[in-house]
Amino acid sequence: MDFRQITVVSQDICREGGRKLATPCRRVAACGVRHDPHANAPAIDDVSALVELSFAAGEVLTARALAALKPLDPHGYGKAALVGTAGGHEHGAAMTNGEWFPR
Repeated sequence: MDFRQITVVSQDICREGGRKLATPCRRVAACGVRHDPHANAPAIDDVSALVELSFAAGEVLTARALAALKPLDPHGYGKAALVGTAGGHEHGAAMTNGEWFPR
């Protein structure tokens, strides 16, 4: 997977609502920046190449997030995509919703 940048952010929450938590909560975000191969190009109907990229990107970013979360186990997850002005929103949707597309 050819990322331009990978950033991992970890946040430990020890107090919430003015009270100390019995068990601190850790939030982790693993973010990757990569080139959109379809930016500045005509619209495409077949986003399967982006879906395949999303699986590879997901493997890398998930490994980074889980490493930052250790020794804790995950209790939930989310995913998102930001698409620049030269890309289409369907490019980001293909990268975050791969399970909806046949593999």
